Amino acid sequence: MLEQEAAVFIWRRVLSAVLASEAHLDALDAVGDGDLGRSLAAGCRVALERLEAQGVRTLAQALEVTATALGDVAASSMGTLVARGLEGAAGALPAETPLERADAVAAVQAFAATVTRLGRAAVGDKTMVDVVVPLAELLSGLPPDLSRPALRDRIADAVHSAVERTVPLRARKGRARWLGEASVGQPDAGSVAVKIAVDAALMALSATTDEPRARDDPAGRT
Repeated sequence: MLEQEAAVFIWRRVLSAVLASEAHLDALDAVGDGDLGRSLAAGCRVALERLEAQGVRTLAQALEVTATALGDVAASSMGTLVARGLEGAAGALPAETPLERADAVAAVQAFAATVTRLGRAAVGDKTMVDVVVPLAELLSGLPPDLSRPALRDRIADAVHSAVERTVPLRARKGRARWLGEASVGQPDAGSVAVKIAVDAALMALSATTDEPRARDDPAGRT
């Protein structure tokens, strides 16, 4: 189980990691609109401010606050998709009780289903769907008694492999689809953004159990 405040601590780390990756994501998105990093960073920055100001203490609330922030300031199709996906994920989570592994699986599945439906994308279209769908499938098939370190390793490996599989693909969605072969040879920027978020979540999950400071103050304050 994971206490709600520890889950919010993890989510804040996710937002901070995506925010710090602004320039990298913009560079990867050069074959698209070129503003993926700026768009997501703007939403993450506002979300972090609102989480602090509102004293959010549950993951469902944190996802809803982030979705609203993205809708307010991330003026891009990616920002809108992520916002709607986070709303779906929030709806799959318990309001107050500690989080079980099954809750995390349900949230990821809801996110994947939402962005796939609204984005009208499928695996192979070179979008973030190429990562979130395999991730949801992986989580739903993992044995319930898998240790937390093994769980982290399996997720990290799966996400890395999913991003690598986007490199030879030709984009079929968004502005990048008009650039044809120019979209081939580098990973999809949206998929990389998902990997950054997942990697940050996994690292923070370790912190909630392995670092005394994180156990004492799951909100991440020092």
